[in-house]
Order: sequence, then structure tokens, then C-alpha cells
Amino acid sequence: MKQQLIDALQEQFNRERMNHAAYRALADQLDNMYWPGSSAWMRKSSDEEQAHADKFAAYMVDRNITPRYAPLEAPAALGETDLTRFFEAALELERSEEH
Repeated sequence: MKQQLIDALQEQFNRERMNHAAYRALADQLDNMYWPGSSAWMRKSSDEEQAHADKFAAYMVDRNITPRYAPLEAPAALGETDLTRFFEAALELERSEEH
């Protein structure tokens, strides 16, 4: 497999991991703010992103490529109290995947 494709797989794998962690962090904070419906939506999105990361990892491992785990960053909305900011952060996560 060409290195360019391997690099792209690694990048997408880590993007999915980052989104999983970001959605989970947002869900946890929303739980603490007593927004259970919004938290459930973020948690469901987190689970979906984790499933994507797992698929990328399995694809690479099946081809004898070891997934490289990049450091994760905290989402920008952590510490916010305005519910709108959480969904803006979620939208930004989804837009970042389009590139």
C-alpha cells in the first residue's frame, strides 16, 4: 500500500478518535448542567465516531499496518454554559471531517 494512502488512513483514524473524545467530553459536561437530552445526543454521536475509528483501525490492522495514536485535544466548548456553544462545537467537528 502506498505511503500516501497509509498516511490518509492514519489521519482519518485520529480524526474519528478526536471526534469521539470531543463528543464524549461535551456529553459529560451537559450531564453536569442537567441537559439530559442534549447529553444523550452527544453521547450517541460519540459512540458513532468511536465505531468509525474502530473500523479504520481494523482495516489497517488487517493490512498489517499499526494505527498511530495522536494526542487528543479538548473541545473548545468545554467550560461554556451556553447550550448553543456545545452545538456549534459539534458542528465544527463535523465540518472538520469534510477536509
